[in-house]
Amino acid sequence: MLVGKQLFLRGGYLDNTLSFNEHGALIDHSTQGSYTLSAIEIDKVHLTKHKVELEGERFGLHFLGALPYEDPTKAVDRVKITPKKKVVKITVDRELVIKPKQEKTKGKPAGPAQKAAPSTAPTVAAPSAPANAPSQTPEASDASEAQAEIAAAPAAERPADPKSVTTTYSTTHANKVLTDALDNIFAQPFDDRMMASMPDFWKRY
Repeated sequence: MLVGKQLFLRGGYLDNTLSFNEHGALIDHSTQGSYTLSAIEIDKVHLTKHKVELEGERFGLHFLGALPYEDPTKAVDRVKITPKKKVVKITVDRELVIKPKQEKTKGKPAGPAQKAAPSTAPTVAAPSAPANAPSQTPEASDASEAQAEIAAAPAAERPADPKSVTTTYSTTHANKVLTDALDNIFAQPFDDRMMASMPDFWKRY
């Protein structure tokens, strides 16, 4: 989807290191500039369970000046503006896919039944839980599991914003969330949404 394509970075973010949450919203802050400095070409993609890491280069648009009868979109050069030995690094957090509780225990063989030995010790009743003790909802349980799994992952693979990561039981849903996030980050190609976000004086170009 991304490697080798001519992309535009929505928002005009100028920092060379950018992190986005799972919905494609920028985490922290970045200086913003013209769309003419926002052309991106991705060279490498690294996919982990918790995020996508993209590496590439930034290009500027150099307008050559078109004659009235020429197509202005073709009278432009792409000029690499990323310094040598530097890259643009972009990370996008992913929705975490977890297994439903019933699937986690499914397939575990039950242990052999054992006859309990008679005991002469007095039986002591286990203390009962208070009637008003709060029970953990499935959503809260999934969120707790997600945070524990993120904390156990290597630091380099953890999402940039762990607190905003949601969970799902569906890989298809997680992939759809990621695709939508990428569409919120990149325009491929220059589209109506990006044009609508530009100042009026740029729209004539």
